Amino acid sequence: MILKIEFENFFSIRDRVRIDFRAASINTALTRELSHNVMEWKGVPILKTIGLFGPNASGKSNILKAINFCCRMILDSHLYNEGVTFKFEPFKFDGWQNKPSKFLIDFVCEDVEYEYAFELTRERIISESLYHYPVGRRAKIYVRDADGKYSFGTGTIVKPSDVVLNTGEKNLFLSRASSMNRGIAQKLYRYFMNQFLLGLVNVNEMVVLDSFNTYKKVILKALEICDTDYCGINSVGLSRRGFSQQTINNIQSLYRIVFQSGLTYTNALEELKKQPQSPERDEIIEFMSSAERGLMKGFVSVRK
Repeated sequence: MILKIEFENFFSIRDRVRIDFRAASINTALTRELSHNVMEWKGVPILKTIGLFGPNASGKSNILKAINFCCRMILDSHLYNEGVTFKFEPFKFDGWQNKPSKFLIDFVCEDVEYEYAFELTRERIISESLYHYPVGRRAKIYVRDADGKYSFGTGTIVKPSDVVLNTGEKNLFLSRASSMNRGIAQKLYRYFMNQFLLGLVNVNEMVVLDSFNTYKKVILKALEICDTDYCGINSVGLSRRGFSQQTINNIQSLYRIVFQSGLTYTNALEELKKQPQSPERDEIIEFMSSAERGLMKGFVSVRK
């Protein structure tokens, strides 16, 4: 069971992203309709599934890549030699390419919570840590600092110094300890291999379609209820690309006519034609007039 995933400085992702499966304390009619998507673990409400929404090129794929990369490092890094360069790119601007990328996973294995984290560049692993909560309090299993020094909790890993001697700057200690048959490391390795990767593997399209048809009503209801505040004009992005505030305001006004006025496709197009002439208006009209499949407007909640 996953409780939380965090990462930063990975491809287009600069600042820390957190995916938290611990459910918020929201008690409304809409959230109660999705109560079946919440389970409880030691008194903490946990979401069974989370939806990832966003426009094209907003970084959704890189979030999945970051999760998959983190897992593959755990499973494969004991095989890496000194000539390996890790297969990812840090954020390329504002000096972030010279900063380490960071990953953290908070998860439950055999009813015990673990918190695992590491930092790395493309050339080497900088730091790594593993904590657990065996009796509800955070306790150290091991910490690997930026100077290559290790510290260990009492009695958690058998002969840890032997593992340290065989762990290079290309290897995660967790990965190496598992390959050297250390019990707790092997248990967590199996978790990442047999449970965590589930959902990140490629699946047959027919399986996806069959699953969608099975849960269609639930999926559509979730999309209707979910927060869709991401929809709209990316005014910050437009400003960075040199669009004036007047032009951005004009695009926003045209957007509201098409997506938020409640007008039909045809009536919205006619209303656009009544607006003052501008290059943005003309381009939207041309796009809508030539579109063969219409526009996806999402879900509109109408309250009576």
